[in-house]
Amino acid sequence: MSSHDRNTFLMMIMFTGLVILNFFAVITGTADALYEPVTDLLRPILLLR
Repeated sequence: MSSHDRNTFLMMIMFTGLVILNFFAVITGTADALYEPVTDLLRPILLLR
């Protein structure tokens, strides 16, 4: 598995996780409480690349 394939796979997993989190947050009405920690977690990771 090349580096490109691995990064593509990781991005697909992250995207799927965010879609599931979004669905759960909208259904339960806790979107603000769930999005802030995720944003704080992903911001440094995405800004470093």
